[in-house]
Amino acid sequence: MKKKSAKHSKKSAVEKKSPIKKATKRKSVSQRGKQIHVLTDGTGGLPRHFLTAVLSQFPTIKVSPKYHVFCTSAERTRQAYAKHIGRNAILFHSFAESENKFALEAMAAEDKIPCFDLTGSAVSFLAQHIGAAAAQDVSLVHSHDSQYFDRIDAWEFTMQHDDSRRLESIDQADLILLGVSRVSKTPTSAYLGWLGYRVANVSFAPECGLPKEVKKHRKKVIALTIKPKQLSEIRSRRMQVNGFADVIAHDPKGEIKYAGLEHTIREVMESERMYRDLRVPIVDVTDSTVEETAARVLQIIGT
Repeated sequence: MKKKSAKHSKKSAVEKKSPIKKATKRKSVSQRGKQIHVLTDGTGGLPRHFLTAVLSQFPTIKVSPKYHVFCTSAERTRQAYAKHIGRNAILFHSFAESENKFALEAMAAEDKIPCFDLTGSAVSFLAQHIGAAAAQDVSLVHSHDSQYFDRIDAWEFTMQHDDSRRLESIDQADLILLGVSRVSKTPTSAYLGWLGYRVANVSFAPECGLPKEVKKHRKKVIALTIKPKQLSEIRSRRMQVNGFADVIAHDPKGEIKYAGLEHTIREVMESERMYRDLRVPIVDVTDSTVEETAARVLQIIGT
């Protein structure tokens, strides 16, 4: 009986080995999620924007693309590929030089890894229809020309004119964003500033009236507004972040003037009345991202 037991025990141990274990391992490999890798010879700005937009259409997929920037030669591209790219990869690339494109696509084809060129078809399309050859020079993407320095100047101007600062020089602004506290003036201004627009943003309280500088340069003004309920929620969250959680906790009815719903209703209604009297465009930022708000602003000024 002992021998039989030992043999049975040995057989059980053997059965627990490879077939079941290997099958389980293979199954887990096949179910493993894909990893998106992006190789580029620049900073990765274009593919980041592109993939953010594309991935937004797949809300159930949780994936963070891996960016491999400054692959400025075929050799660097090969090194990045060898170091980072596994068999579960999906590749995107953005290269100015065709040598880089060919190097990556050849490796991907050999390993049967899907690979998509973000720029090649657009460059070929434009070259074909304007009758000119592409330069294939990555340095031109982020060149230090006059436009680059103008954009830096615009950014600096915008930061210097944040939150009603330097009102005496807002006449130099390309546009003035006006609004009550917490309607996303600063982030929208910063985004527009980085795009190359000189922006001044002015915060005000209706009970204090509009600054005379705003009235003087009315034609440059665009007002931002928001639904009172969302404004109240944003202000309450901001107070919590700034260490006023205890104050909010002892104010269950929302009677704090700054964040209270009744106050924000009156404030928004009065501010919108003032915008209409001033005859300036009004952009509602409720549930809008900074990029969406900026796009609406640029649409108004015609760029």
